[in-house]
Amino acid sequence: MPKIEEGLKEAKAIYDFVDNSIKVKEVGIIPLYKKEGYFVIKNNLKGTLNIYKYEMHIIPSNVSLRTLKTSLVDVIDEEESRLVLKNLKLELTSRYTAMPNPAIYFFETEIDFPFKETVLPIAKRKLMKVIAA
Repeated sequence: MPKIEEGLKEAKAIYDFVDNSIKVKEVGIIPLYKKEGYFVIKNNLKGTLNIYKYEMHIIPSNVSLRTLKTSLVDVIDEEESRLVLKNLKLELTSRYTAMPNPAIYFFETEIDFPFKETVLPIAKRKLMKVIAA
């Protein structure tokens, strides 16, 4: 039991550190309907900018449960990302015309933790909190 508690404390400390290191910014004017849109997050280990489409769904039950479905839309290398970031909203709406005025969020972080295993799941949780607010 003490080893498990120690492991849980360490995991919580890592989670809190990563959560505090990730900052989220709204890009442009956020529409009233925020349950669908895009989020962008940099993978510092690979030097890429990852663009995801998201859809938030509410599962009917006694307690309001939310789920976030995401799909990777594009991966841009670091050199090209500087050009894309200047006009991010315009770039995304011209590339993907399914949503004329999507909600777009940009996640900033300087940490070099494993992206898929650590940074991305925490960013998704943070996005759900922002959308629900």
